[in-house]
Amino acid sequence: MKKLWLLLISVLMLTACSEDKISGDGVDLTNEFEITDNPNDPVQHERYQIFKEYNVPVLFNDTIAKRQIGTDLYGKPVMQYETVDLNWDFDSYSNSVQYVYDYLKTDESKMDALRFVRKFLEMCSKRMRPFSIMVANNLTSKPESSSLAEKQYISGFRTLVFYNVSNLSDDDIKTTARDVIYDMVAQKVKANKDLCTMFEAVSSKYYYRTWEELGGCPTCLEWSKKSTYISTNNLYYGLPYNAVEGSTAAYKFDFVDLVTSRKMVADKEEAEEVLSTIVQEIGNYGFIRGNKNTGSYSPADAEEDRNYFVQAILTVGDEVFNERYGRCALVMEKYELLKDFMVNELGLEL
Repeated sequence: MKKLWLLLISVLMLTACSEDKISGDGVDLTNEFEITDNPNDPVQHERYQIFKEYNVPVLFNDTIAKRQIGTDLYGKPVMQYETVDLNWDFDSYSNSVQYVYDYLKTDESKMDALRFVRKFLEMCSKRMRPFSIMVANNLTSKPESSSLAEKQYISGFRTLVFYNVSNLSDDDIKTTARDVIYDMVAQKVKANKDLCTMFEAVSSKYYYRTWEELGGCPTCLEWSKKSTYISTNNLYYGLPYNAVEGSTAAYKFDFVDLVTSRKMVADKEEAEEVLSTIVQEIGNYGFIRGNKNTGSYSPADAEEDRNYFVQAILTVGDEVFNERYGRCALVMEKYELLKDFMVNELGLEL
């Protein structure tokens, strides 16, 4: 019986070998996203350099390719299009929104946009790089979307679209790229439901409460009464304690500079001791700043709280964050949750 099976297998193998080789005819293996070089065209050459360095194609049009696949009953060509379609998700498609692109029209504007893309990819971790990037002069939608007007990017299933980034100064390029990365990280954190649940559980009892109501912030309360300019939202200058845009000069100082310049303390050393105490007091509840609308309250909810942490972590890095908040057990518990995700899942270097 065994010999019979071996004979049958041998016959099948010989039959298979005698068949014609499988032909690739009819199968289009063209990679429409591959960028080729043209040294005589500065825009195309820079697109190629970016593709070679980061393996991310940069597009200026939502139609990537078109090809004729046949003719209809009237002899007219039937075309197939490869497009950037922001309505695709991983396993679904929705045509409820129509996106309208205003394309970049000059080589100068395209080169400016490529400068932004290069800086973004330089600052972005390898794991967070998109499959492709499209750059437009502007992007609108029907029906209108307020989020498109507020941002300068939208992330689709296979394409990250940037718009309004072709007239930025060098400083603005870096700031905008950084803000996009902040937002992308925050969105990826938000999408991890288990992580969000664990983060929220740490301070779940303390959201949207006054520091007075929480009861453990006497120094915070004492100093907030001394001046309307002093709050848990301007303990440090810069993120995550931004000065209020267009506000009076006093809001542009950090805590130490403000109370020292107003001679509310004997010297800078005393100011730093007060600051450290306030950080510890709100940190005992797991917070690094107050509510976005009023510094006399804790953050409204876990999402607001998470966004402050993401900004702070990406701005100051691991060493400074530990230096500021290392004595605050609940802050560090939340930090370690986010750090683990950012480093191990998103490939960020903190």
